[in-house]
Amino acid sequence: MFRRGVHCSRAAGAAAGRTQLRGRRRDAVVRARLLATTTAKNVVEEARPPEIVSKKSHIDDALLARLERVCAECTTNEAIRQRHGKDESHHACVAPELVAFPASSEEVSGILRVCGEARCPVIPFGTGTSLEGHIQALHGGVCVDVGAKMTSIVEENVEDMDARVEAGVTRVQLNERLRHSGLRFNVDPGADASLGGMAACGASGTL
Repeated sequence: MFRRGVHCSRAAGAAAGRTQLRGRRRDAVVRARLLATTTAKNVVEEARPPEIVSKKSHIDDALLARLERVCAECTTNEAIRQRHGKDESHHACVAPELVAFPASSEEVSGILRVCGEARCPVIPFGTGTSLEGHIQALHGGVCVDVGAKMTSIVEENVEDMDARVEAGVTRVQLNERLRHSGLRFNVDPGADASLGGMAACGASGTL
């Protein structure tokens, strides 16, 4: 009886120990889940773009008239402005006050000169395929869309393995032009980005 009692006591103690261990494990799992949920929530909140962005208005009638004198096509159309305030990232749309569509380097230079004198922000725009959110007009200003009209391939130098293009030329467009030479411009595994946008981002695609 004594041995059986000792055996039972030891078994009961072992069972109690296992119960406590399971309890501690459950508590640890619950704490880990709570920590993971809190961390994930904080990351999402930190990554969430601001809902309200205060912007100073820069475009008045006088500045609009000056811009129209140096660039043939300028617009304040709401839909076009919204299109130029959002890329393919998760960032919220923050539209510019005006979108200009230059057709030459001279028009780009004129826009920059006028905006510089008026201390008006300028945001360049290629095809809007980036993931960095840098085309958002956080302080208002003028979006300069070089992807609409500045799409000429000025020259190709097969022997030197280079080409001179306008900022709005895309990867596919350049590769179509180079097809006869056996050369190819890489890498852009996803969007057909403009070369000007690639230069601005310091990258030629997102892997």
